[in-house]
Amino acid sequence: MDKEFKFSQVGRRMPYNVPDGAFDSITRNVLDATIGKSKATARRGRRRRILYGSFVAAAMAAAASVAVMLVCSHPFAKPSSEWNDVDQAFEQLSPGDQAYLIEAYQEDVFLDEQN
Repeated sequence: MDKEFKFSQVGRRMPYNVPDGAFDSITRNVLDATIGKSKATARRGRRRRILYGSFVAAAMAAAASVAVMLVCSHPFAKPSSEWNDVDQAFEQLSPGDQAYLIEAYQEDVFLDEQN
């Protein structure tokens, strides 16, 4: 094992042989196969994109119509003109709390509009 490995002794001979014109025929075969398939694949891909786009548009239209139906069918909250619940809750408060609420909301613009 005292010998050193020398590349000059290996030589430059190729370990395999390729027939003449092999690369030309490979190139021609690959081009024929890909060009012939690319047109059919492009048509199929175009059809898929159109179908996918149509499906997405239909799904978005369905989602929008469901959203509109939900919004329109939901009854909007209307302010109650009856103050019975508020009066009952106010009566259950202590006199100190009642005085505080009267003082705090005495000059409330919105409460003055409803009376």
